[in-house]
Amino acid sequence: MSVSCKDADGNAISEEEYESAADNYFSGWQKSEIHLGWQDVSGLADDTEGAAAQLEQSLNVYSSHLGESG
Repeated sequence: MSVSCKDADGNAISEEEYESAADNYFSGWQKSEIHLGWQDVSGLADDTEGAAAQLEQSLNVYSSHLGESG
């Protein structure tokens, strides 16, 4: 199987150039991590206390990750 890679302008590039494109483009930038969480809140439309509890839980989970990547 042959792999065909192209840059943003449509020019053919090697697979190695493709694999290193992000590192080359963002050289000089500091690497970091992001933590995402998805929660289904569709059932909380009329439940203010439940929505507040859900938001507080999300904030607690997010806050616990702040110290890990900094």
